Amino acid sequence: MKKLLSLFSAFLLCAFCLNAQTFLTENFNGSAMPTGWTIQNQTSNWSISNTNNAGGTARELRLTWTPQFNGKTRFISPVINLSGATDLVIEFLHHLNRYQGTNIIGIETTSNGGTTWNLAFQKSFTSNQTGKIVEVITTPDVGSSTFQFCLYFNGSSFDINDWYFDNFKLFARYNTNAAMSSVNNETYNLEGSQTVNVTVTNLGHSTINTIEMRYQFNDLPPVTETFTSFNLPTLQSRTVSFSQPANLEQGSFVLKVEILNVNGAPDDNPDDNLLTKNIYTAFQQGTRRVCIEHFTSSTCTPCVNPNIQMKNLLAANPDKYGITKYQMSWPAPGDPYYTVEGGTRRTYYAVSGVPTIFFNGKRISSVSQATLNTALTEQAFIDISGRFSVDGNNIIISGKVDTYIDIPEARLYVVVNEKRTTGNVGNNGETEFFHVMMKMLPSANGTTINMAAGETINFQHTFDMSSTKVEEMDDLEVHVFVQDHGSRYIFNSNFLMECEEVLEPENLTAQQEGTSVTLTWNDANSNSDRYTLYFNGVKLAENITETNYIHQNAPMGMHTYGISAFIGNCQSEFSEISFAVCGDAPNNFTAQQDDTSVILNWEADYEGSYSFTLFFNGEILEENITSKTYTHQNVPVGEHAYGILAVIGDCPFQVVERNITILGIDDYNSLFRIFPNPANNYIIIEGSEIETVSLYNNLGQLITSVTATDNFVKVNTNDYNSGIYFLHIHTVSGITTTEKIIIQK
Repeated sequence: MKKLLSLFSAFLLCAFCLNAQTFLTENFNGSAMPTGWTIQNQTSNWSISNTNNAGGTARELRLTWTPQFNGKTRFISPVINLSGATDLVIEFLHHLNRYQGTNIIGIETTSNGGTTWNLAFQKSFTSNQTGKIVEVITTPDVGSSTFQFCLYFNGSSFDINDWYFDNFKLFARYNTNAAMSSVNNETYNLEGSQTVNVTVTNLGHSTINTIEMRYQFNDLPPVTETFTSFNLPTLQSRTVSFSQPANLEQGSFVLKVEILNVNGAPDDNPDDNLLTKNIYTAFQQGTRRVCIEHFTSSTCTPCVNPNIQMKNLLAANPDKYGITKYQMSWPAPGDPYYTVEGGTRRTYYAVSGVPTIFFNGKRISSVSQATLNTALTEQAFIDISGRFSVDGNNIIISGKVDTYIDIPEARLYVVVNEKRTTGNVGNNGETEFFHVMMKMLPSANGTTINMAAGETINFQHTFDMSSTKVEEMDDLEVHVFVQDHGSRYIFNSNFLMECEEVLEPENLTAQQEGTSVTLTWNDANSNSDRYTLYFNGVKLAENITETNYIHQNAPMGMHTYGISAFIGNCQSEFSEISFAVCGDAPNNFTAQQDDTSVILNWEADYEGSYSFTLFFNGEILEENITSKTYTHQNVPVGEHAYGILAVIGDCPFQVVERNITILGIDDYNSLFRIFPNPANNYIIIEGSEIETVSLYNNLGQLITSVTATDNFVKVNTNDYNSGIYFLHIHTVSGITTTEKIIIQK
């Protein structure tokens, strides 16, 4: 919960100043005006809005343009006892949505109940603004026991649409106080490298020369960094990035960022040193389509040019957006196609004038290619797809949302638009209107959903449109978008395809002929245009016009084939089968003794799903082996037979066998004679059944390999440096032994 206004009695004030040094905080948490605050002039223009445009959390203070006025209006604080105070700072958040001209706000103070107002400061703006204002107040009223301040607007309200304010704070500065103002990382990101970016504000008297900060994601190792040459003066802010990024896999994280030391020591106020933020990472991106929500009216003359600009922009950017236009009930008499559902979206966005346009939940100031391009660069971590059809007055909708990121809570909006209307002509000169909202399903509040990464959510709606203002049932479109209700972040947006149901192909079969697989299927629709074939989830072929296909050089293994049908741009679901492609048994099967173990290796050129079964003296030793090597430990002395069998569906593979004689440790170690050791110019290896001898250095690199002659090998070491080396001695019966030698020059 937000803290409400805190007022302190006189006898507590001095202790408060020495410690917290905060005289007032106001965050407009309630639905009504906070107690003690008053309005001078234009009371009906001020309200509490259930929004967070200024950058705090909902709710916030709002000044709107209507009813129109020209002059000064004040929003006045309660009386605050500042006895003994000599330093005073005010800070607050604001968001200006302007219409034209120069827009002016300021802060004034009084100590006589408003008989005299003294100017603290004034700000003028000629463009839309969002940010924090922090200023020192030095008026004669500072130190008074009857101190009040006001936020004022001065000018013509017609020049603004809305001005939002939040998080007022009145305080005296500590000597040293660095405040963690914001963690600027996006809430939703792609997995991988994440650079932590924060904004720090100096709320103390002293300049911040160095600052030490630390960040941590969940229980991952924390990262600490000292930023030198910071040189941040009082009441100024700076945005910095940690030099060491974090590498995050897909998941959900709490990012904690903390100020540890300022100018080499803890600062005087630790209460504002720590911020946390929830971060979600995706395993892949979706295809971003800009969500456009356009508030307009056929009775709004300034709406005409943006409507024309929007039509041209959309024509130049097909398949890059989803759009809905909400026709509003003002200016009077209002658009006849206004709906209560459109009014709900207007309230959600706190729209007070038309035209007002949002791209991906953010208000834009111009309809342009540059603005659309910026919105297209925003990462999307879901994809939306589906279809709809019309049956008489009913619209039948079926779609799905595929997500690649954890979404703890969002809202799914399904909007039925009419592509072009002419029945809502007003007095602004326009005779046709486009993408006009007719119905939101199930309502303007959407459907609350939560999803885990990799999950798919399906949705269906059937609705009788005869209760709406639809002109032509064959002129409908369905716009779907998913939005974080609190932050307004749009996960993604898309139009659904207008399609009759396309049935998936039937009786998909596969037959192997040599190294090829012939696939056949039946057309369940009788009029499918083409087919797309998938192999293990990857597109194998498209635009297939026959009901058969030959997959040549199909790799051995257990595979999944999938086929979908198309009629025009409408696609069916997939028909799938699993099929085993058979071929050669494993080859190059070897067995080598290593002390009391036997290392078995084999080769097999398989893909997809497969496994191996290993036999020992005719009995199963191990099943479901997915690698191509196995170590059999503690093998008894004697003659043994190993066998390897490939398992791929019902493929009729033969068992490949390999015999080996296992020697006891004493016999194993006495097979060979190696001398001299240490060696200088050569090494001699004698023994029975020697096939080859390989020499490796202590890095595991092969130096030389020599083939035995009559169980005798001589390795020349003249060219090798002094050091430790290893001999690998291989016998014709499959035994391998390793001996350490020393070359000494």
